[in-house]
Amino acid sequence: MFKFLTLLIFANALVAEIIPIQKLLECSLLDNLNESDLVVFDVDDVLITPADVYLHTEFQEDLYAAILNVLAKAKTPDEVAHIFDRISLLYLLPERILVENDTPSLIKDLQAKGIKTIALTSCDTGKFGKVDSIQKWRIEHLLTFGIDFSSSFPIVEPIWFPLSPYKKPALFENGILFSKGYKKSEVLLAFLNKYDLKPARILFFDDLLENHEDLEEALNKEGIRFIGLHYLGAKTVPRQVDPAEMQQQIDYLIDQGVWLSEK
Repeated sequence: MFKFLTLLIFANALVAEIIPIQKLLECSLLDNLNESDLVVFDVDDVLITPADVYLHTEFQEDLYAAILNVLAKAKTPDEVAHIFDRISLLYLLPERILVENDTPSLIKDLQAKGIKTIALTSCDTGKFGKVDSIQKWRIEHLLTFGIDFSSSFPIVEPIWFPLSPYKKPALFENGILFSKGYKKSEVLLAFLNKYDLKPARILFFDDLLENHEDLEEALNKEGIRFIGLHYLGAKTVPRQVDPAEMQQQIDYLIDQGVWLSEK
């Protein structure tokens, strides 16, 4: 029944839809794409996710609060710099895993059929602490899972999008759009306009409903059919965050440069 309904929605996709899904492979829409379509994947909590629950998106406010508690105790610029150096280890030390083991093969299958695929992530760019290039870290980290978006738009040089004089430019590199500081719709439309692209349909996988609503509104104005797949596969069983335990993990990371995994 679910596959029938999604096919029906897809066939009548002049009206944008946002469909909740638990697994990528349950989306039968992927079987009905063609070379005029574009598939856009979010990265965090869609393709990969932290192995430690406390680093999941739903607990970010608690994580930031613990970091701010440490920063509030810093008395000199050197202490602040040391804290940021250690916080940057949150990119490098905690384990990240595939949300679904079949995801790399699914993406490769789409690419083999000539379906254009890209990633659209709110991940930052540039240097941060011990990470020389966050975008290079993201690209290389995905490659360790066999996820490579470079084939649909084989552009050798990074493409920067200066969308605001007050923010870092957005970036397209290795098939990944980096949208930190902007609405995802702003960055995707800048990319489409840069290369004079107007896909017949855009299939968008993201775990945040607000990103779907943002993109739905923007693409409707452009006359591009939008199918939003609100991905819920990485959502954890509801649980209470222990602020003291979170603070202990951050304090130990700052003091020792070691991440205490929950495992």
